[in-house]
Amino acid sequence: MPAEIRATGEDSVVATLRMKSGVLVQLSYVPSGPGGRYYQRSVHGRDGSLDIPRDRTGAGTMLKRAGGELSGRQILAELGHFALDRVTSALFGAAGVEYQLPFAAADAGHIAIELHDFAQAIIDGRSPEIDGTGGLTAVAALLGVYESCLAGRSIAMQELLSGAVSAYQDDIDRSLGLVTGSTPRISPHPSLIAKGSHPS
Repeated sequence: MPAEIRATGEDSVVATLRMKSGVLVQLSYVPSGPGGRYYQRSVHGRDGSLDIPRDRTGAGTMLKRAGGELSGRQILAELGHFALDRVTSALFGAAGVEYQLPFAAADAGHIAIELHDFAQAIIDGRSPEIDGTGGLTAVAALLGVYESCLAGRSIAMQELLSGAVSAYQDDIDRSLGLVTGSTPRISPHPSLIAKGSHPS
């Protein structure tokens, strides 16, 4: 084993993203350094904030307002018209916004919900809850941070989806044999570009 391994890939990301609505999103992910670990995923608005726990832990979401705090099932009780769907309730219980399960069981349950929704979408002739366009724009948003760094300016989602800005992606595509020289062998389907050009 070599005495030193030089990192050649990105191990951190710090960025500010502006949504179509004008809302600002602060993204910081720095997992590579030594020392303590800090995790926070939250949404802030004029009336309070929502703290979102780590995925697959079963911990309750925390709503913080001037009048106090609500967590998990307390939030669900406030939403009198809201109920979990049949599949989610079967796997996690009717009040399954909080649960205590081993990670593997929780992970399998979440995947089962996604697969059921996908299969039901095919049967019903509708789009799944998270469709290809949603996945494409989510990946594009993250890779767009690196594209922005190389370009030295802000990058719009449409520039990423159309391939107008692709210096970072080009290296990946070349390593996968998807481009020869500067000409891509494949390109996004026009419908994906049209649907993904207006991120929310």
